[in-house]
Amino acid sequence: MQRTLMTHFFLRHKVLTIFVLIIIALAVFTAVKWKTWFHNPEEEAYAVADKPAWVMLTFGNGMENSRYVSWICGDEAYESNLELVNANKGDTTVIEANGEIFESRAGKAAYYMVRLNDLDPDTHYSYRVSTNGRTSEWYGFQTYPYERDRFAFVYVGDVQDTINGVSNTIIKEAFSRNKDAEFLVCGGDLTERPTFQNWEETFRDLDSIRQHTPVINVTGNHEYLKGIICTLEREIATLSRLQPPSRLRGPKFIDTLPSLSGP
Repeated sequence: MQRTLMTHFFLRHKVLTIFVLIIIALAVFTAVKWKTWFHNPEEEAYAVADKPAWVMLTFGNGMENSRYVSWICGDEAYESNLELVNANKGDTTVIEANGEIFESRAGKAAYYMVRLNDLDPDTHYSYRVSTNGRTSEWYGFQTYPYERDRFAFVYVGDVQDTINGVSNTIIKEAFSRNKDAEFLVCGGDLTERPTFQNWEETFRDLDSIRQHTPVINVTGNHEYLKGIICTLEREIATLSRLQPPSRLRGPKFIDTLPSLSGP
């Protein structure tokens, strides 16, 4: 009887010891991973210049016959528009932009978007954007015939460039080697961390591409603010048309992309 009691005692003691060791191991693992899981770098205070910047071209909900153009300018919403020139017809159309003010952790900016619908196929367009009388330079893009059996694009993933990095050179080289590429797909982790300064670097990375070539972005974990529940800042989702991969459902996934208010 005494031996049985001793056996039970040591068994319970062994189980308790294993349990305590597991708790200690989990605590140590959590302490080591805490910064990785929950820490967000501080966002430095910023002010956005009163001149259109971060101009971005993406596909619209009409796919081939539509494009969306977005940009930022200052920290107050003003009357804004886009001038669109059809090279075949030589006419110019002025389209009013939708704008909203978004505030992040360390600043705010005015974000704008214009929807270009019912574009002619196989046509070159030129455009420039304007906010409060301040205009961008002229950019251009090409639409393509509806009936075709192939297309080409450039794919990049996990860019996560450092400030003043070299990704712009690499991406431009990719397009110079693939001159028939019609758009750019970014497969997540396009930026290092979701701060204004990192996004500014990301848009520098895409400079001379994003103004002329539609960019399709999918989110990775680096685009989100960390926490118990990770969050994607709406202004960045709006501007760069970022799309959580869980919402991609076949060729019509563009229909679910976040965008500024408007028809």
